[in-house]
Amino acid sequence: MSGPRDLPPDLPPDETGIGAALEVLGRLDPAAYAEVLDHHAALTYLVDLLGDDEEVTWLHVARMRLAHGAGGSGTLAGVLVVTDQRLIFMPVLGSGFPVGLWPVDQLSSLSLASSASAQQRLDVAIAGVRLVLLVRGQALAEATAGVLAEYLPPSPASRDVTDTHPPRMVDELTKWANLWRMGALTDAEYEHKKAELLGWPEQPG
Repeated sequence: MSGPRDLPPDLPPDETGIGAALEVLGRLDPAAYAEVLDHHAALTYLVDLLGDDEEVTWLHVARMRLAHGAGGSGTLAGVLVVTDQRLIFMPVLGSGFPVGLWPVDQLSSLSLASSASAQQRLDVAIAGVRLVLLVRGQALAEATAGVLAEYLPPSPASRDVTDTHPPRMVDELTKWANLWRMGALTDAEYEHKKAELLGWPEQPG
């Protein structure tokens, strides 16, 4: 399996933030990192898609559908990208669907429906559109929610997730997840720290 530093040589990570985002992803979920590299053509296209002063902060493979779609049908697989300016969804090549582009400053609400299944559901309202993002694994879904939450408007009444996050949300989540996996934290301690970082109310024991 590729390691977090085995980046495609034609990507300019220092200029775009892609390399840094991939390294963080590799530390959080090596399988998700390898999955992104399988979409090398999409990453290459992403470099051309980014604006001169636009920087990638987070990316991974996900599935997406519009919120009014029925059940789990009609979902598109692709690469989900968060930059300091836009939320980007790049469908797999050959799907026939265009790239989705939404300004992050028009993100109005966000909620994560955690479940025991492999696919975690993240509901996003942005630029007048309601999206359903299906993310593999709870840690990856929570990290994505944490990154997006930083772009929510400041009004408490208009959001489902608070914006009181430290600058390195994903790094912090990764650190505590690793400690939990190593057995240094109990399940309760890990859940407490996660809720504290994300600003979510803790579930009663």
